[in-house]
Amino acid sequence: MTVDIAVREAVDWAISQNFLEGYIREQKEEIIGMLLEEYDEQACIETWQEDGFIKGKMEKAVEVAKNLLIKKIPVETISECIGLPIEQVLELQKQICVVG
Repeated sequence: MTVDIAVREAVDWAISQNFLEGYIREQKEEIIGMLLEEYDEQACIETWQEDGFIKGKMEKAVEVAKNLLIKKIPVETISECIGLPIEQVLELQKQICVVG
């Protein structure tokens, strides 16, 4: 099955399941076009950075890591689960120990 056929079948299925039915039906060709566009990772990252998405996500990860450190969750577990480098989690741990 080609990507084009798979995308068209997925959009038709979404319409049949009434997922945003009116919008998808009206915008079907535009949606298919967007789904078939070549993905440009660098352009996406730049857009996310411009929109503050990455900064906000990082701030939230740091906040969650601090909360988990306070609850004595192991540094390695926090790093693995949140996706922060272990060095950064260790630095946060030092900050919490100094403050606490």
